[in-house]
Amino acid sequence: MLLLFWLFLILPVINVTSRSCHHHDQSISKTISDQLIELVTRGAFHGVTYYRLAALADTIGPRLCGNESLTQAVNWIQSAMITEGLDNVHIEPVQIPHWIRGEERAQLIQPRYAKLSMLGLGNSVGTGPKGIQAPVLVVRSFDELNVRCEQARNKIVVFNPQCDWQTHPVDCYGPVVAYRSGGASHAAKCGALASLSRSAASHSIDSPHT
Repeated sequence: MLLLFWLFLILPVINVTSRSCHHHDQSISKTISDQLIELVTRGAFHGVTYYRLAALADTIGPRLCGNESLTQAVNWIQSAMITEGLDNVHIEPVQIPHWIRGEERAQLIQPRYAKLSMLGLGNSVGTGPKGIQAPVLVVRSFDELNVRCEQARNKIVVFNPQCDWQTHPVDCYGPVVAYRSGGASHAAKCGALASLSRSAASHSIDSPHT
């Protein structure tokens, strides 16, 4: 549904000459993406995509699996698609995990005390009521973690991947997000107690979200 939503945001009524393609062609994908970027940033859809995204994010907010907000978002998207005149817009029942975010916090203990802004990723495993207190190992990549695997045992691994956000913001997002989805399992293989990932953004406004 997330993919469907993004496509809907960008493609209100666009016709793209790719319906006859039955295989993935990167050159065609690049051409289509360039067309979409042009339409959204300077073309007929300038402003439309942003305000649709703002309407969903500001009206409904976070949409975690199994939560009422996700149902509201799906219904909102369905209604908007019908309004746009799309054919055969319907919702199908599916089974999805139901994860509820509990109380969460992170604190720096040494060399000074500080409260850290953090947000648990969906399906994160809880620490229990006593939490976890442990030294931290900061790594910049999975490769560095593999090299320093023994050092990660009984520590909290912090993934701080480096990327040139100013020059290549779009190219940076995918590789950085990989640490959100796979960081915990990689850290666990090295015996780490927990893992944290830096914000997948070029600038921080001290407001983590997922």
